[in-house]
Amino acid sequence: MVDGNFENPLNGLALHDTAMTSIQLSLDRLACMVEVEGSGGRLAKGERVVIACQDLHSFFASFNFAEMQENVWPGNVQDGRCDSAGILRVYLTGGMLEAGATNVALCDAACSEDENSLNATSIVLLGYEALCNVDFDFGFLQGLGISLASSTLTASVLMRVSDASSELVPAVLSFSRVRSCILRLDVTAMKDSVKFGNIRAFRVNVRSGIVWMYCREGFVEIVAEQVVLRKGS
Repeated sequence: MVDGNFENPLNGLALHDTAMTSIQLSLDRLACMVEVEGSGGRLAKGERVVIACQDLHSFFASFNFAEMQENVWPGNVQDGRCDSAGILRVYLTGGMLEAGATNVALCDAACSEDENSLNATSIVLLGYEALCNVDFDFGFLQGLGISLASSTLTASVLMRVSDASSELVPAVLSFSRVRSCILRLDVTAMKDSVKFGNIRAFRVNVRSGIVWMYCREGFVEIVAEQVVLRKGS
């Protein structure tokens, strides 16, 4: 699936006038999957392809969900390419994505949500006010799943049961009616922080519906109307 030849890693795929539909980012596996769908360009309408980035070392994204959805037709992707250094850049109407990886290639399988992490959680906390009383310090951000079509975002994390030396339990933050998100992550540095966690601080603005996650060599901002936290026992 992965081709390390960066002379033409996208095999001639014309990203112009396609629509970005979803992104799956896995920090623990150093990988991301970017799915685009044909809209009004050379890629047939409705046809979906996935750009697979393996051995990921850096990731940046900024998305305005409303603007991107308004431009699904004839396509919210203005341009995209992968250079000889393995940097995938996708320029969007309403955002940008940049992923640095050792291996980049195309695959035809749609991105899938990590159902195991969702099934492993049960305790539910609803709303931003409830999040204010949750301690994420020294936790570990494992990955993020973004669906631009449905305006949802999920963040899979490992949380400490009590203090910084206690065991980690799985948890999932599910955001709905997402308005925007910004991600800037040094993926390699964050992956190597399992023991002490890669989450340094977690802040919530209840009134505006904003979450800020300050990580080791990384930053996440999510603006959404609703959030649910599911925690493992």
